[in-house]
Amino acid sequence: MAVTLIENITLVTPDAVQENYGILIEDQKISSIFPMAQRPVLPQASVLDGQGAYALPGLIDLHIHGFAG
Repeated sequence: MAVTLIENITLVTPDAVQENYGILIEDQKISSIFPMAQRPVLPQASVLDGQGAYALPGLIDLHIHGFAG
């Protein structure tokens, strides 16, 4: 199973913009989103530094659903 951890992102949700979050991706799907203070310990994960970039989970779904009318 491929596991990737993206650290140091800014999470944008409908309710807030929150800094210092992380995203865990397992088998090419987001499996969890968490504040870095609650970062899971995963020695097998590839770790990427998000460098404060914005993450907008689910945004692609909105664009694809509107694609076909």
